[in-house]
Amino acid sequence: MSRELFEWSQSGGGNAQLPARAPEQTAVKATDRVGDVLDQSGSFREMACTSAEMLLSILDELCFGILVVGKQRHLSYANRLGAQELRCGNVLHLERDRVEATDSSATAALQRAIDAACRGRHGCTVLAEGKMVASLPIQGERDNENPRALLILDRGAASRSLGFVFFAQAHGLTSKEQQVLTGLADGASVEEVATRLDCAVNTARTHVRNILAKTAQANLRRLTSRLGRLPALCPRVLDRQSQGA
Repeated sequence: MSRELFEWSQSGGGNAQLPARAPEQTAVKATDRVGDVLDQSGSFREMACTSAEMLLSILDELCFGILVVGKQRHLSYANRLGAQELRCGNVLHLERDRVEATDSSATAALQRAIDAACRGRHGCTVLAEGKMVASLPIQGERDNENPRALLILDRGAASRSLGFVFFAQAHGLTSKEQQVLTGLADGASVEEVATRLDCAVNTARTHVRNILAKTAQANLRRLTSRLGRLPALCPRVLDRQSQGA
């Protein structure tokens, strides 16, 4: 993947404007066998031939913030949620094109993680409020004079709750049952959920029984396990659907 992919554009909110690929580069030949399409890592080579615009669109649909930074934390690229996190500044923020954490100790930890990634090592760092940032090396960057690293930010609460919304809609849950579902997914007990919703514990238990019946789950343990496997969705999906309604 070319270095141009990670060109940062603050005016575009993290979307880079990239040169178009030649037509012959946009797809794998139809005559290629499956074994030829798969590279040694088991991934499809076709992705490497996809247009840059499509790749950027795919990155923007992920529910994780993605940043590409240089060894001195200079920002090269941010996807949509990554740029949003930098604007909010809850965990990371941008200061003169350098990614900074909320305090000096967290910034130092982030810098160590980036240094390790530039040397080819994977890691995970805990920053403010228990938020975690994964740091990964980028293939081909290690031998560059100014290597860069990939940062994947903690999945936000908005993306988790969005998955619950679609799960609830798919199973015909009521708004109250959806609220109970969200509380259970947060690790709250039935009693704690009842307190949150300002209702009787027996009422909350009735909601739980209804949820289990509608979702065909035998118990709460299986239900919460199922919630943990929901597809990761970008919060703006819901915004687009609301606008189209």
